[in-house]
Amino acid sequence: MKCLVLSAKKYDFESNGDRIQGVKIAYLNKKTLSRDNEYGTPPLIVNCPIDSILPDVLDSLPAICNLEFEQVTGRNNKPELILTNVDYLESVNLI
Repeated sequence: MKCLVLSAKKYDFESNGDRIQGVKIAYLNKKTLSRDNEYGTPPLIVNCPIDSILPDVLDSLPAICNLEFEQVTGRNNKPELILTNVDYLESVNLI
């Protein structure tokens, strides 16, 4: 899915003896809001594994990227989308 990736923030911490690493990605897609009380386009935020985004992509943000998602079983057997890959397409100058 082609999206505007606005920002990324790496995280690295320990929880119950396990090391947790990843990247929190904020992005916009082409969908517009359909709710009466919301305006504009709020960013979507997703966590992804640290190895699904290359350092060169992080250095190039904001950028148009192709985001690949995988559907997995989440809490209470509800479907959950996992960001599995980020491919850089082109740079964006917001100002």
